[in-house]
This record gives sequence, structure tokens and C-alpha cells, in this order.
Amino acid sequence: MPQVSSQQLMHTLGNHKVELEGEKMRPGRAFKIANQECPLAGPHFAKARKMRIWNAVLLQVGIVEIVVGVLAIERDQLAFGIASAAAGGIVEGILSNRNERIQREVEEGARAFNQCHFMR
Repeated sequence: MPQVSSQQLMHTLGNHKVELEGEKMRPGRAFKIANQECPLAGPHFAKARKMRIWNAVLLQVGIVEIVVGVLAIERDQLAFGIASAAAGGIVEGILSNRNERIQREVEEGARAFNQCHFMR
């Protein structure tokens, strides 16, 4: 039975990163490596990558809504300003939940990758 060294194991580092053989990587790079060696891990990293891309877009939308809200309040458009700022706050709250889901996908991908290596 072949032995797997700790160098071949994928470790999660937090902040949506993993480490493999001393190389730290985000989900996109992890997908390219893991999908070739372990097709069960690839979809987890692909999902995490896709969610990270959309988070970047949603973050920009949230920031814009908050800024528009503040500017509207300064121009005495109170109702519109409060609504815009609230919408921006809601988007920011959604992102927090999505970040936790991304981290779970990264952890599941690393776990699947390591299981593939143990099965060999």
C-alpha cells in the first residue's frame, strides 16, 4: 500500500485559500490542479471560484448603493437615500453568508482531494 506524505495533502488556510506542496492558492488555481488529479474535488473548487467572482460584483453593487444613499441623504432626498443605503447594507449582509459558503466549498474540495490520494 503506497504511503501518502503530508506534502501531498491539501490543507485549508482560511480566507478561501488552500495549500498543496507549499504552494498557497485560491479556488481557481486549486480547481486546475485538483480537477486533473481528482475529479471529485474539482466541482467544489469550481463552485467556490464562481461564487468568489460574483461576490466581487455584488460587493461593488453594495458599495455603490451605500454611496448613492449617503449622497441622496446629503441632498435632502431622505426616503431615497435611506432606501439605497439599506439596499447596500442588505447586499453586504448577503456577502457575509456567501463567504461562509465559499469557505465550506473550499474545505469540501480539499477533503475530497485528500480522500482521492488516500484511495490510491
